[in-house]
Amino acid sequence: MIRPDIFYKRLDVLLGAVVLILLGYLVFLDFRAAPPAPTAATPTSTPVGPIYLNALDGSPVTSTDEELPPVVGVMIDNHPDARPESGLAEASVVYEVPVEGSITRYFAIFPLSATVAKVGPVRSARPYFLDWLEEYGDSSYWHSGGSPEALSDITARHIWDANEFYYGSFYWRSADRAAPHNLYTSSNNWQAFAARYGGSHSSTTWQGWNFTTSTPTGTPVGEFSLSYASDYHVGWKFNAASSSYVRLINNEPEQLDDDSEVTASNIVVQEMSMQITDSEGRLKLGTIGTGVAKIFRDGTMVRGTWKKESATARTRFYDASGNELDFVPGHTWIEVVPMGTSLIITN
Repeated sequence: MIRPDIFYKRLDVLLGAVVLILLGYLVFLDFRAAPPAPTAATPTSTPVGPIYLNALDGSPVTSTDEELPPVVGVMIDNHPDARPESGLAEASVVYEVPVEGSITRYFAIFPLSATVAKVGPVRSARPYFLDWLEEYGDSSYWHSGGSPEALSDITARHIWDANEFYYGSFYWRSADRAAPHNLYTSSNNWQAFAARYGGSHSSTTWQGWNFTTSTPTGTPVGEFSLSYASDYHVGWKFNAASSSYVRLINNEPEQLDDDSEVTASNIVVQEMSMQITDSEGRLKLGTIGTGVAKIFRDGTMVRGTWKKESATARTRFYDASGNELDFVPGHTWIEVVPMGTSLIITN
């Protein structure tokens, strides 16, 4: 017979075991009923912030502060004795425009922050280039002298002037060419000029073009050309591999003094009125108003119009339905030609 004290001790052990078993069972049931612990979701893509575009060439930038960069405009010689030129490949926008004597001159737009070792030869000012300069805000104008009308307008319009006649230390003349086709400047020089004289020229408020990477709707054109005059036969040939156009001068790819080729992503042929105004053959161009334009990008041509409402307003380009045309990000060349200029198109 089991003594009472032993009996109750064994009973306590048995009851403790039963309690432990019941608690374990309840924990098991709770575990089964509980939902599985959440796991971190695997991201399908990296979050992308707002996309900002440089108004000069459509390239992506990191903030709205970079969308409207300060720029400089440089007059560049295109006389046969000035070839090959320097720095044109680095320009974001280039205007080729007739001047007197049946020749053309380049007006090259660079961001102030660009790095360009040599730009030129730099030549003289004409009044109609000021209408394009002022589309880019309060930008410095780089030239060597100019026509009487241009010099007068520079003063009257309060252009931020970098005339070589007064700021010669920001230019140099090359010994391997004859004047006047041997004057050059550089980004180091225009940046130093801005640092010294730019205190009252801080406005960079201006409007850019629209940029897109979507495929345009137009007529396929692989190559086209036009003639300003003898020795000024200009062509552009589309390179599908690079989605850009190679510039031809007198049927040969144009090469600069560093052997680089001139290319562009957008080409505009802009027709406007031109009148001879004096015995020197100087011209007056109808830069303000509207006219015919042909826009080339991605191997296609769109026929349309251009419009510029005032001297400071941005020149805009439209299709036949009146919709503003987009450019593809990259360099842009504008061929300003007399009204009715014919294009030779090669597909």
